[in-house]
Amino acid sequence: MDVGKLLWIQFEGDTYPSEVVDVCAVKGVKVHFHGYGSEDDAWYESSSTDLLQKEPAASLMQSLFSGSGSGSGAARKSREDVNVEFQRHYPTFEDDPSQTCNLLFQRNCLASEPDGMTVVQMQRAWFGDYTALEAGHGFIQWLFPIHEKGLNWKAKPLQRHEAAAIAASPRARRAIIRSLIMMCDFFGVEYRLATRAASARELDDAARAGSIRAPVRCVRAANWAERSAFLNKSTHNYLRITRILKCLSEVGLAALKFAFASRLVTEAFAAPSGGCRAEREPPPLCNAQSSAELYWIPAFRSSAARRALDELRERLRSGGGAAAEMLAVTEGCSAFARAQRQPDGASDALSSPGDEA
Repeated sequence: MDVGKLLWIQFEGDTYPSEVVDVCAVKGVKVHFHGYGSEDDAWYESSSTDLLQKEPAASLMQSLFSGSGSGSGAARKSREDVNVEFQRHYPTFEDDPSQTCNLLFQRNCLASEPDGMTVVQMQRAWFGDYTALEAGHGFIQWLFPIHEKGLNWKAKPLQRHEAAAIAASPRARRAIIRSLIMMCDFFGVEYRLATRAASARELDDAARAGSIRAPVRCVRAANWAERSAFLNKSTHNYLRITRILKCLSEVGLAALKFAFASRLVTEAFAAPSGGCRAEREPPPLCNAQSSAELYWIPAFRSSAARRALDELRERLRSGGGAAAEMLAVTEGCSAFARAQRQPDGASDALSSPGDEA
C-alpha cells in the first residue's frame, strides 16, 4: 500500500473517499478522509488486501461513537437494540440544551460541515445533481438529523428541544420536506397530489393535519428507470433511507413516511408481471429487500404501520395482488388505509403514554 493511494473506504454500508497518508510495518495504514480535517485521520490495522473488508481501528471508532475521539469508545449496539430504541423514543437519550446546530441549519442560519453550505444552498446546488448527491458523505446527517450519531462526526445528534422547535416551525419543517423531495428525485420517486407533483407547502399542510389521505401518494417519477437501476446497486443509500424515515418521525412529519416506505417496499418485493413466474425479472430494488425488512419497516413507531408494511411485503413476495390497489390509500377499510391515517406512534405498545404522534 503506497502513500498517496486513493481509496474508497466502506464502513457500515457507507463509502468514503480517502487517501493513504502513512504506512507502518505492522500491516497498518493511516487514512485521511477527503472533506474532513487532519484530526479525523484514522489508522487501519489491516493489510492492503483486506482493507476494504475490515472495520477501522479504534481511533476512528472512538471518533464516530464516543463523541470525543478519545477514550475507549461506546459499545456497539445490535440492530434490534437500535430499532427498539427508536421505537421507544430513545429512552436513555439526554437532551443537551446548549446544542442548536440542527435547528439553526434547518432555519438556514448555519452552514453545514464539512461542505460549508446552508440548507438552501444545498437544495439549490444539488437538486438533480446526482453525482454530487452520490459522492457527498457529510450532508445527509445535516439534512435529516436524528437522535443518533452518524458517520459525519462534524454533525451533531438531533436534540429533543431542537426536534420540538423544528416541528413547531413552518420554515424548518418545509426545509426538511424540500430535502425529502430532493432525495426522492435522487431515488426516482415523487410525492403526488392526484396527477401532479406535490409542493413542500402542500405536503406540510397534509402532514400537520395528522394524516395523509388520497390522492397524496408516492409513485415512480419520470426518471425511475435510470434511478432505480442505480439505487439497486448503490446500497449505501439504504442507510440514508433509514435515516430519512426516522427523521420524519422526530420533526412532526411522520404522516409522510408511509407512502414513501410502501413505495420502496413495493419496488423491493414486487416482480414485474407477465410471463411464467420462474422467468420473471427480479424486483427493481431486489437488493434492498433485507434493508426493507430489517431497517425500513422497523423505522415506524406505529405497530399498525409495521404490520401493514409486513403484510404488503408478504403479499408481494408471494405474488398476490397488484401493488397499485394497495398503495392507493383510500378511505376504505384496508390495513394500509388504516395505517396511513394513524399517526406514527399511536396505539404502539412500545410507546409511552403521552409520546408525540
